[in-house]
Amino acid sequence: TQAGSWEEVCTLWDPGRAYEMTVRTQTYPLPLRAALSEMRGRWEIEPVAAGARIVMTFDARPRFGPLGGLMLRLGRRRFDTECRSILDHWQRRLTERDVGAVT
Repeated sequence: TQAGSWEEVCTLWDPGRAYEMTVRTQTYPLPLRAALSEMRGRWEIEPVAAGARIVMTFDARPRFGPLGGLMLRLGRRRFDTECRSILDHWQRRLTERDVGAVT
């Protein structure tokens, strides 16, 4: 894998609705590889009046018991910021695509 990337295994694919995966934590970049023994995620698209809402849910099991749990809580702000960045990027790309289709 490249630096800053990891391997995922798709466990659910419902086109246009949901994607669920497990992460091969041994391929995580450090320090995540050292902190997590397991990670799963789910992305869902929910219809709303103004379009759609993307819901991301992650479940992680830390290494090192309570100390690992503390490390995860301390890193949550960065994780949340990275997830927001991903969603903002998708929104820009979708908006650009929709604008391009109209003109």
